Amino acid sequence: MKEIINGAMCKMPDAPCNTLEEKIQRLLDIEEIKTIPFHYANYCDKLDAESISSIFTEDGVYWSAALGPIKGRKAISDYFGAAYQHEKSATHLMGNQQVWFETNDKAVLHTYFHSWSTFKDYPVTGDRYTYGRYEIKAVRDADGEWRATDMHIVCAGQTGTGGAWGEHFDRPWPPEPKFGCPEEKK
Repeated sequence: MKEIINGAMCKMPDAPCNTLEEKIQRLLDIEEIKTIPFHYANYCDKLDAESISSIFTEDGVYWSAALGPIKGRKAISDYFGAAYQHEKSATHLMGNQQVWFETNDKAVLHTYFHSWSTFKDYPVTGDRYTYGRYEIKAVRDADGEWRATDMHIVCAGQTGTGGAWGEHFDRPWPPEPKFGCPEEKK
């Protein structure tokens, strides 16, 4: 990830990765981490609550300003299962992904999204269009798979049903912690 410090674009320092094998593993890990929101979107579009919960660690947290924290795989599955009683279809688009490694087994992913949801009682409940980004903390789980420990939806705007607007205003970029350029650490 990059950030601007004193007008200069700086790369946030990742966890060290020095050997060729470590660099190759890092590239493989980046690609695996990037699949977390894609799997999430795919399962949302299939209205599959149980599969959505599988992208989280057992004690993972799903968070949005409209809902607050939903803690644990079962609670996440229960939430989506109840929500999908009313939803007819969904479509998610993802892009602009950035990954930063805190350690070789812990990373932060940011990705932007656009989603479109339709509801079974349309036109009583109109279509919902949501724009924003996901801030995902990921870990290499005990089985070697990358999973979300924390998935925060930062809503930039929403039309139709719902009501989360402009949550991204007044938030630092990148989100805390801010590490700075190496030359700034002197």
